[in-house]
Amino acid sequence: LCDKELDQATNLQLFADLSKTKPYQQRKLNIAIYDEGYYFENDGKCKIIKNTKTWWAQAEALNIYLIMSQIFPQEKKYLEIFFKEWEYVKNYLIDHENGDWYWGGIDREPFNKTEPKGKIWKGTYHNGRSLMNCISILADNKYSLNNISEGFKRKKIETNNFINHWKKVVKKL
Repeated sequence: LCDKELDQATNLQLFADLSKTKPYQQRKLNIAIYDEGYYFENDGKCKIIKNTKTWWAQAEALNIYLIMSQIFPQEKKYLEIFFKEWEYVKNYLIDHENGDWYWGGIDREPFNKTEPKGKIWKGTYHNGRSLMNCISILADNKYSLNNISEGFKRKKIETNNFINHWKKVVKKL
């Protein structure tokens, strides 16, 4: 890596580490990125201004923690925090009844259950792109998760069959 790439990787690692400080941690799941806050290095404390958890920040967190687990494979914390973030998303952001993600976590803003999911500032870009990136990483045969779970292996085969089917269909077009 060049110096600039190393600096970017270091900044990513610092961001990922900062998001695990106590003010960011949720009591039950120990994860989720709050909407607004600031951190001054001299102070050593993170000040949360708005403790809600918007869909796009959680989607990007999923993506970055999994990427960080690839960049720093010796640091197991990134994979662990990815799974905790995923639990938060499944429990508080995904509308399992009607599809899509709520604007924000219904643990803090239960009114989001009845709000429209598509608005001028709310689309599926962040969650769609993030999940596609996560699937791409998790489906990589070289990735250690493939050795952890038989269920994941079955799901990966299912996903690969689905992808291969549609690749064949597209070739015929």
